[in-house]
Amino acid sequence: MRGQLEFLIEMAEAGEAIIQAVTFAAGAHEGMTGGFTVLEFDSHPEGPFDLTIGDVVYWEGPDGDSVSEESAIVDDRVNSLQRLRERALSPTESLQFVRLLHEQL
Repeated sequence: MRGQLEFLIEMAEAGEAIIQAVTFAAGAHEGMTGGFTVLEFDSHPEGPFDLTIGDVVYWEGPDGDSVSEESAIVDDRVNSLQRLRERALSPTESLQFVRLLHEQL
């Protein structure tokens, strides 16, 4: 765990990652049911091939893992992500929080 926290700190300090921690103080939230990842792709329809790829969401839940390209499901998870960001500590506060956790290990 210590190594993972060190890596997060290094990436955030280098500007390669943005950390936003949702602490217990935020209370219950929709991220508690399992993790999810939103993959957003740029469209590149020019050229001989149509390289348009729709956005995709992957999530883990009590019933297993799932992937979907359905826009309604992707939009729902994008909205969930935005609500989680609103409840999370700011990136500066989150980095301080991760540093504190790292020091306590």
